[in-house]
Amino acid sequence: MGFGVPLAQWFRNQLAAYVRDILLSERASQRGLVNRDAVGRLIEEHQKGVRDHSAQIWALLSLEEWCRAWWDRPS
Repeated sequence: MGFGVPLAQWFRNQLAAYVRDILLSERASQRGLVNRDAVGRLIEEHQKGVRDHSAQIWALLSLEEWCRAWWDRPS
């Protein structure tokens, strides 16, 4: 049994800058794994309250942090 966390609210408020900095960074864009424009629209819709994309943002953040920890590390 787990518990819910207010990701939607955090991604709109306290973590809004973090989400943009990580997911729209040049580093993330250079990988070519996701479409930067589509991610930008997703973040914009979420942060304006148009739609709740917190699950997708969480998945993208997890992917990017994984890439930074494992894909980008020196051989």
